[in-house]
Amino acid sequence: MNMKQIYLIFSSLFFLFQPTSLYAEKTTVRGFSTIGLVKSNSGDDLNFRRNLARTAEDSDSWSFESDTTLGLQVDHTFNDQWSASAQMVYKNRIDQSLENSIEWAYLRYHPSPDNPFSYRVGRLGVDVFMLSEYRNVGYAYLWARPPIEFYSPLAFDYIDGADITYSTLLEDSFFQARLTLGTTQNDFINEDVTLEVSPAIATSLLWESDYWKFRLGYAHIELSDPVDFYNPLIQALDGSTPFWPEAATVADDLNLEGKKFDYYTLGLTYDNNQWVIQTEINQVKTEDSLFTSFRSGYLSVGRRIGEYTVYGLGAITENSDDINQVAATPNFAPQSLVDLRNVVQDIYNQNGVDQKSLGLGVRWDAFHNTAIKVQWDRTWIKPYGAGLWGKDSSNTTDETIDTFSINVNFLF
Repeated sequence: MNMKQIYLIFSSLFFLFQPTSLYAEKTTVRGFSTIGLVKSNSGDDLNFRRNLARTAEDSDSWSFESDTTLGLQVDHTFNDQWSASAQMVYKNRIDQSLENSIEWAYLRYHPSPDNPFSYRVGRLGVDVFMLSEYRNVGYAYLWARPPIEFYSPLAFDYIDGADITYSTLLEDSFFQARLTLGTTQNDFINEDVTLEVSPAIATSLLWESDYWKFRLGYAHIELSDPVDFYNPLIQALDGSTPFWPEAATVADDLNLEGKKFDYYTLGLTYDNNQWVIQTEINQVKTEDSLFTSFRSGYLSVGRRIGEYTVYGLGAITENSDDINQVAATPNFAPQSLVDLRNVVQDIYNQNGVDQKSLGLGVRWDAFHNTAIKVQWDRTWIKPYGAGLWGKDSSNTTDETIDTFSINVNFLF
């Protein structure tokens, strides 16, 4: 399905769901869109990818695919206690399906206006970072896209389950705590690598005042199924254990069923209508050797000058542990076993992340619902550190890449 067809479908839905006199007081329909162009000079070895659940783009030419987004959100209030929301988003993704396009679809219950607790059930957002509520809405944030070093690995779009939220006013500030339980899944790297998660647990604390916003988040996921993509390698490794005992350990690494990951994040924003400063840091911990633990962070500083905002952005991500080195094969091993070992080692190497970037950009709020952004990023990648990029094999040398972005963000 091409971009024109997608646009026609969403336009039809938009006009179809426009409020009428029968439900104008109960239903709200809103939309958002980004038309984005991106190009990098990474050459043939590394291709730009906005996050791990999106396809990689050819770096030799300008592309609309990576950043172009079209979304529709419908909110319906039944009465003082019950409401529902649904959000459908078209964006570049590895598995382009109707089911995956529905990122929110939940029923909310709030017992009474003075009750601090509310409850939701259905398809919910992953509420652990600063952009949780609007990661798809380009108009809502300053940059051409959320910092790749921080947001690219966080590629689960939703949790199917339920949550409980506690919200209260504290003098001149707002406090919220939320706990979400459920399951999720997404395709990573390519359509053959599907990670299914059960359970998925997310919790966060949010505090807001006039100029400040602070968020503390934690998520725990456990992979509930093996990845079929690795089955041929696992079988080959299992058959090699009589000649290469270490192959059993490697096969266990490639069997992702039951592997656990813990995600910790801290974010802070200051916005006094002239200066807007935002930072987030995280730590992802796992005992699995295939996906090493890593940490990421970014700092963004923007200055509003009338309808323009000039901003700078610095970001970094790196492995917390060294990339695992597969044990050497015995001296008498046949070449086929040596080749098997090298293939597995390259898989480990491709998952390594070690890069940093600096970016400069300008945002022009051309109309009350339209923002135009131009951004340049320079990225430095260390050997075996290009895990966030599209590639056929691991990078063995330092890489320096410039990425240029132009996009237009709409609300409607």
